[in-house]
Amino acid sequence: MEKMFQAKRRRRKELANLPIEQKVSILIELQRLAVPIFRARNLKRKVWEI
Repeated sequence: MEKMFQAKRRRRKELANLPIEQKVSILIELQRLAVPIFRARNLKRKVWEI
């Protein structure tokens, strides 16, 4: 269990050290993945266009 928490902390540090442009790209990709779920629930969401 401790190995899992260490890996999670390491991954979070890696993500924190990414440039802002890469963080935004990741966010946009997550938005693209979530839009079909929101639409299935009749919720309107837009993916950022950058």
